[in-house]
Amino acid sequence: MNVPKVSELNRLGSSSCPYTAQQYLSMELRLLQFFRWHISLPTAAHFFEYFLVVSVTASDCFEGRSLGDQAASVMSTMSKYVVYFLEISLQGRQRACVVLLINC
Repeated sequence: MNVPKVSELNRLGSSSCPYTAQQYLSMELRLLQFFRWHISLPTAAHFFEYFLVVSVTASDCFEGRSLGDQAASVMSTMSKYVVYFLEISLQGRQRACVVLLINC
């Protein structure tokens, strides 16, 4: 992980008054306390439902014909394939988390 130095953070910010290292640490601690230390790295499982919702619409075409009423069926099939590929890609402990996330 590449953690930027205080000077880099101050250079990137638009503030004319740079922050000290202690101020950055204090802000970081406040954010962690706000989230009750519940932080994690997102995986593909976190995003699949968001993208699946917009991936198929009734106006999409297959073999030159509009999906129309079949869009829901196509979405259901795609969802099953996404779950299958997520389970394959996230083996072991992570696999159990995906199954729990999807079933909730």
